[in-house]
Amino acid sequence: MMKCALGEVAWITDGKKRVGYPGPVGDYPLFLHGFAKHDAMYRSARGYVLDVFGDAEAKAATGKPVTSVEQARIRQVSTWVHDVASEVVGFCRLWAARRLSVTHATWASHSRSRGRHAARPCRSRGRW
Repeated sequence: MMKCALGEVAWITDGKKRVGYPGPVGDYPLFLHGFAKHDAMYRSARGYVLDVFGDAEAKAATGKPVTSVEQARIRQVSTWVHDVASEVVGFCRLWAARRLSVTHATWASHSRSRGRHAARPCRSRGRW
């Protein structure tokens, strides 16, 4: 969801103009700073999730039980990644002027009714 939201906001803000901005929104320093920050948040969350779940999967594949510490890490990362996703998608919704959609059902209904700024589906569904 975060990857899709970041991709959509980059596409939506490309060439988009706002009153009072010296150029396109996508080139505005405040947007670029926020985009870089939230992209880094997404990438760090993704890496941590893959690390924690990869370790648990590798251990389970050997036939050893997952320890209570590892189970706690799984719960921790699951909670944390939802907090990160909320912040990343919130940033994207703000800069996309609410034209962002991260679900296929919402995308389908909006894409029929809006021209250039119709939200686009994430091409990598199912892949982190």
